[in-house]
Amino acid sequence: MALNPTQLNRVDLYVKTIFKKAMSEDFTDHAAGLYAVTPNKTGIARILSLTSVPGLRRWLSERRPGTFKFQTEMKKVGKWEQTVAINGEDVEDDELGIYKSAIEEMALENKLVYGNLATEAINKGFVTNMSDGKKFFSTDHGNLQTGALTGENFDKACLKLEMQRDDKGRSYGYLATTLIVGPANKAAARAVVKKEYLAGGESNPNFDVVKIVVLPQITDTSWYVADLSRSVKPVEVIERRKVGALRQMMKDRQDDADIYTWGTDGRFDAAYSNYRLIVGSTGA
Repeated sequence: MALNPTQLNRVDLYVKTIFKKAMSEDFTDHAAGLYAVTPNKTGIARILSLTSVPGLRRWLSERRPGTFKFQTEMKKVGKWEQTVAINGEDVEDDELGIYKSAIEEMALENKLVYGNLATEAINKGFVTNMSDGKKFFSTDHGNLQTGALTGENFDKACLKLEMQRDDKGRSYGYLATTLIVGPANKAAARAVVKKEYLAGGESNPNFDVVKIVVLPQITDTSWYVADLSRSVKPVEVIERRKVGALRQMMKDRQDDADIYTWGTDGRFDAAYSNYRLIVGSTGA
């Protein structure tokens, strides 16, 4: 049956209020350090990956202006939607409460989507090419490590990060701040950087040298060492339009199926930004 205006207004207010409240609540995005958000007005993202910055030099005579140098990535910003359907009978029977937790989860999913996209991008970096034709993680980029997460391999990955140079051979000054793993490597990560003493009783030189970040979205044995202290990040989230408030839609389904729908959408996407800030291993 079709809901009368009073019933429809009641469910509309309920759904929007629950969603708005959930969106305003504090949350933790464990992947937040992986990405920076860049507003976009065209729907086409032009990603500039910094390769060189004019350095300071002794001012002995006239100035010599330097230039920024970039690698350029072009990417069309994707469109994302999220829709919830509520049965008209549940409204009629005053059973809206059964949808509360689902609507709250919708809001949480929206708040975590940028971190999810950034993690997915990093996880696919072993097989995804950049504009230079090289994989994001590659020997050409100097940010590919091999092997499982051990103390020895961790040291090698940190060294690769620290050895990154610009096109003039100058060090970027990167230092590892974060060890990123999935649940499968959580114990290995703790063994590498959270044990104060090694098996033989000697001090662990890697004890507490970096922060461990466990991302459940990483479902394999890959692991990553990164410098996440900079304003530039390994991944950039291009934001054309962030997710908005819920609104009622698909009104044609109300009479046909006694289904009432609310949804939201946005236009954003993740793109690779600076591969020099992170070293990755598949774990193999």
